[in-house]
Amino acid sequence: MERSKNLSDTDDCQAPGAFSGYGLHWDLLEDMTDEVSEVFGRELAPTYDYSRIYIPGNDLKRHSDRPSCECSVTLNLRNIGSPWEFFWEDGSFVMEPGDLVAYRGCEVEHWREVNPSSYVYQVFLHYVDVNGPNAGHANEYMSEKYRENRWLDF
Repeated sequence: MERSKNLSDTDDCQAPGAFSGYGLHWDLLEDMTDEVSEVFGRELAPTYDYSRIYIPGNDLKRHSDRPSCECSVTLNLRNIGSPWEFFWEDGSFVMEPGDLVAYRGCEVEHWREVNPSSYVYQVFLHYVDVNGPNAGHANEYMSEKYRENRWLDF
């Protein structure tokens, strides 16, 4: 295996200073499609996955997502330190390892306040409704743009 980019050189405007990148969890993105479709009550197609390792002092700016994130899941893979709360317009959830939150990324603003933990490893899985207006974004993760920005080449 060879690294395709230096993680410390990432430019993540939503969480400046965090390590982040595309394509590390493609298999998980595909494998979760049926389960995520069931949660949202519609047939979904995967668009892309994104991984972020938050470091002490990081936050996640309040935002809504682009069209390829119509139906999204954020999954906490690992915390070193305290659990960290994920906020959206109408609520919040304190996420521990193994927890996930499903949300409509384009419609619901979401964010995180300053990270009280040491390190938090979060994975984002994004999908679109195959019969909806954003269906053209299906399978973005197979495009050259995302392959060039993967953390690892196999």
